[in-house]
This record gives sequence, structure tokens and C-alpha cells, in this order.
Amino acid sequence: MKEIENLNKKMRKAQERLSNGFIDGSDLKIIKLESETGIKKLEDKLADALIAKKSNVNIEPIARQAIERLSRTDNKHYQSSTYQKKS
Repeated sequence: MKEIENLNKKMRKAQERLSNGFIDGSDLKIIKLESETGIKKLEDKLADALIAKKSNVNIEPIARQAIERLSRTDNKHYQSSTYQKKS
């Protein structure tokens, strides 16, 4: 986010320099194009990072619960009557 802010500041400074006569329109175009390209790349990275963060699921509790249930199933089988085992 800070890098995006810096690129936006760079564009604003370039616009100020143009209005003060320090640079011409072609220089502003170059600075603006470079800044917009950089901002787009950074925004894409930020979006990818947010998606990755949201999709990062901790499966450890799910795995523990599955193992626990499977181990209880085995015990139920041994504790069941012959009739229940056949069903």
C-alpha cells in the first residue's frame, strides 16, 4: 500500500512540475504511464495476497476431528453385538 501511495505522490508532483513549467507534457506522460503501470502491478499483487490469505484454511482441527471419529468407529465395532456387526 505504501508503494502505491508513493507512486500516486510521484504523479501529483509531476503534475505540479508541469504546471510550474519544470517539465513538459511528454515528460508527464512518461511519468504517468510508469506510475500507472507500477500501481496496476502492485494492486494485482495485493489482490492475489488477499485471495491467498482468505483461502488459507487450517486443516489441523478438521483432521484431528476426522481421526477421532474414525478411532471411535473402531471401538464401536468391537463393543457391538454380533447382530449389530452384521448390519
